[in-house]
Amino acid sequence: FISKALLVYSAGNFEASKKDLAKELKEALIKLGPSFVKFGQALSTRPDVTPPEFIEVLSSLQDRLPTFPTETAMQLIEQELGRPVNSV
Repeated sequence: FISKALLVYSAGNFEASKKDLAKELKEALIKLGPSFVKFGQALSTRPDVTPPEFIEVLSSLQDRLPTFPTETAMQLIEQELGRPVNSV
């Protein structure tokens, strides 16, 4: 994402490409995981540092995220706790 954004900027096409770059950033943040999604959520609330096109796209991280399988979550929690969730 960063290298593409830099190429677009250096070619003088940044203004025309903001919406597409914002969508790519959103997808990258989702793929990187919860901490990065949180970062995207924070960016979506900061009009002083984030262009409006990015705010519009990143604001969907507030309430329209892909679902995370409950079974996977339970397995991760049990791994971290070292015991079944129902024993806690």
